[in-house]
Amino acid sequence: MPAQAGMEPRQSAPLGGSAVRAATSVGALSAAGPPQGASAPSGGSAVRAATSVGVVRVLVVKLSSLGDVVHTLPAVQDMRRALPDAQIDWVVEEAFAPLVARCEGVHRVIPCALRRWRKSFWTAGTRAEWQAFKQSLRLDAYDAVIDLQGLTKSALVARLAHLAAVGKRYAMANATDGSSYEAPTRWLADVALPMERHVHAVERGRRLCAAVLGYSNAFSEEYGLNASMNRSLFAMNNRANRNIAIAMGSSRADKLWPA
Repeated sequence: MPAQAGMEPRQSAPLGGSAVRAATSVGALSAAGPPQGASAPSGGSAVRAATSVGVVRVLVVKLSSLGDVVHTLPAVQDMRRALPDAQIDWVVEEAFAPLVARCEGVHRVIPCALRRWRKSFWTAGTRAEWQAFKQSLRLDAYDAVIDLQGLTKSALVARLAHLAAVGKRYAMANATDGSSYEAPTRWLADVALPMERHVHAVERGRRLCAAVLGYSNAFSEEYGLNASMNRSLFAMNNRANRNIAIAMGSSRADKLWPA
């Protein structure tokens, strides 16, 4: 696919240890982004071409954590409204797979267990699970693999996915406010898209997907979660006095709310 105006094409990195070593060598470099206030470009001609010949297959790579997964839900709702026939699959850490399974428009949830596997990578069980995970990433040929996390681990997962003939891997070209970003993500992608630096995480994901798939990001913000009404909730809704408790927590001290 020829490079789109405003897009920054990247050469495909080889799979395996050489790709990891090459990524590691540039890990200390800062990702060059657009001038302050610049917007992500539009694009997606290859994906639009795929639309004319069949279902567009999109793989979302957003592995963790809970808040980041929730921030990605509106991007999925935008995609399903812009491309109603698209098949949207999502790779996510196994702990958050049940939440993603409740998201309207997600065709297939692909659980991974990187957090668990790294603690026992030498065992036969972990190796077997890893092989099964790689096979699941290659069940479909994707027209677009979108790394919405911007970390080395998510970029490597994106590299494992099977691409269609005109498929590409897309990632952010730079960090944005409050985001964790690692420079190798742009080296392992086929196309790295510059993002506005001062943008909320929800809007960042929505803009990136719109740029990749070539639609206007003009939809209302929807999360598309299917909530099940169990017996306890039904009973609560029928009580005169209802109390709701919200438990807030984080794995990092800088994310905790002041008491």
